[in-house]
Amino acid sequence: MSQRPPLTLIVGMHRSGTSLLGSLLPACGIAMPGPLIAGDTHNPEGYFERADITALQEQLLIDLERWWPSPRGMEPLPQNWLTSKPGTQALKDLIALLQVETDRQQRPWAIKDPRSSLLLPLWKQACQTLKIPLQLLLAVRDPAEVMVSLVRRDQAVTGMDGWRAQRLWWHHNAQVLRDGADLPLQVVSYGNWFDSNKALQQVANLTPGASDERRQQALSAIKPEHRRSHEGQLPAPLARQVKDMHKRLEHLALQPDHRQQHMRHRLEHWLNRQPELPAPAPLPRRRSRFKNKLKAWIGRPASNRVAKHPWGYLAEVMCGSQGPAAEHQLCVWEAHGFNSLELEQISRLAGFAPSTEHCVLTEQIRTIQARSDVLHDWKLHAWIQHCPLPQNIAITVETAPLGTPGASPTAINLKGICPGQSDALALQKLALLEHVFDPDLERVRLLRQFGINAFWLKPQPTPNGYLDPTNATWTDCTKKLGLAAPQQLIALGTTLCLGDAGPLLTRKLQPPLLGIPGFHTLAINDSRTGHLIAQWLQGCLNHGLEIVDLNRPQRPEQQQGWRALLQPRNQEQSPILILNEPIGADELLEELHWYRQGCPTPEPCLTPDPGISVLFDQGNTRHRNGLSVCISLYNYEARILNALNSVLAQTNAPCIELIVVDDASSDNGAALVLSWMKEH
Repeated sequence: MSQRPPLTLIVGMHRSGTSLLGSLLPACGIAMPGPLIAGDTHNPEGYFERADITALQEQLLIDLERWWPSPRGMEPLPQNWLTSKPGTQALKDLIALLQVETDRQQRPWAIKDPRSSLLLPLWKQACQTLKIPLQLLLAVRDPAEVMVSLVRRDQAVTGMDGWRAQRLWWHHNAQVLRDGADLPLQVVSYGNWFDSNKALQQVANLTPGASDERRQQALSAIKPEHRRSHEGQLPAPLARQVKDMHKRLEHLALQPDHRQQHMRHRLEHWLNRQPELPAPAPLPRRRSRFKNKLKAWIGRPASNRVAKHPWGYLAEVMCGSQGPAAEHQLCVWEAHGFNSLELEQISRLAGFAPSTEHCVLTEQIRTIQARSDVLHDWKLHAWIQHCPLPQNIAITVETAPLGTPGASPTAINLKGICPGQSDALALQKLALLEHVFDPDLERVRLLRQFGINAFWLKPQPTPNGYLDPTNATWTDCTKKLGLAAPQQLIALGTTLCLGDAGPLLTRKLQPPLLGIPGFHTLAINDSRTGHLIAQWLQGCLNHGLEIVDLNRPQRPEQQQGWRALLQPRNQEQSPILILNEPIGADELLEELHWYRQGCPTPEPCLTPDPGISVLFDQGNTRHRNGLSVCISLYNYEARILNALNSVLAQTNAPCIELIVVDDASSDNGAALVLSWMKEH
């Protein structure tokens, strides 16, 4: 196989001129392929980043809990991250993307993303697999300018401050030098682009074989207004180490090849002797330094409360700084809780949501705490069967308040986070636990922002046996709850209708439909009763019974509990149906039949759709001269049109009343009807 064209990886700190560099390379004969991210107010000419590569690397850093602009973005990546589940998946996806792209390239090409600076082992492994020659192009900019630009752009979103911006600058450039020590490296200085002689020399180094005309064409893309943060008040003074590294990288930029390698080795040797920048910002005032020294002298070393508090990161984000302002914010939250605007801003922060597959329990759990609106709700017990707990072991739910000393270190959360002090107190208690399971993916991301070790609880195909019945289960269901055993019910019908059926359904409720109107009024006074109901529901599904919940209306968190029940993989069985509006028995049977057939797409015809009932209401004066068409909430658009065409073929009704079960589809349904009426 012939030598593949080399891939140049543009690396460096964000806001360091990597986008400007990306705009010059095509004119120098280096392709920048792929779907590139468009420009915005921060980069009007565009970012020159591949959208797919950027999304892949951003998600990987989030999954590794090292989102680059966050306070943890400067910490080393977890040990063996490349062989972890997120790492192996990212490597697989990157290889697939590069395989497609490298087959198209016949000349040198480049990919730009500052996040690559932190993930070079990923690129080295992918390029080694595909036998792609890899080289690095490091964009360097004055850290003072980067600090001004980064704080101006990201302070409102991530709480970026001057010290964190410096640490990020140091971390990105240091990782390139460390992880890329075995790769060809060329350094380009952002400041040199605005000096005509130095700019021409940099272009000549980038494209030694290009003509003078092409080099001038590349330089024409540079505009003075690109250096928008050249001047401005610094948010924080630069650290000595940061200044020193910048000076050494600047010297490396314009050196010829024979000297560059020697200077690079000296720079790497110098870097290995430097300590990492500390997480807390240096104390700004002499008086503060004196107070800390005094405390240390009397045996009371100063403690960084923000760094140790589970909400410390959030306090820095909201305040945009460390120190007294962040500590004051912590005190306000502890006293009054979070307000709705703060919760909304926190929910927009990028966060990792590991599933329970990544959870390793440190001890054998026999009890579990719960945060739920109803502590004894059967839905809580249904979710417990999916927790990564020991198989077929007796699990009990703690009845003591959340956070009681000596209680289980494991909890399940089924409640959202609301403004106010009570929920803030619950968040602090959850942060003390070893594991918190939650079935809501976005809520897991939010919980982890508050320092809670939360895991996404997904329905597992093989549960832990918590709902497996015992010899006394069905007897207790009959005696305590009045619910017949599933094996007895299956002999009478196929579908359980839970709750008040309403007049439309009650008149024709007969086998195969079985009604249990008092299900939602069952008294659940203890955890044992909730466990029994969950066992009964799961047992009904295991015996092949279908379930239709008629309790209306239902909040999303109530509907979510049904997801915890496992259904046999039987294509001839309908899923659990939740009806939010009254429905007729005939229509319900047709709806169930439609699901058993695999939800076939309706075909244009003159016969009624199997999921629609056309009800002629001759006895009602309101509908005496018209029709009432009841549409179910699935696939309603096609079914509305088919029903109306069917009506047109069967009758000359002067008026049509449309009843749409799903509120969200009402507007679209009405628009379809109006359009149909105009055509006919």
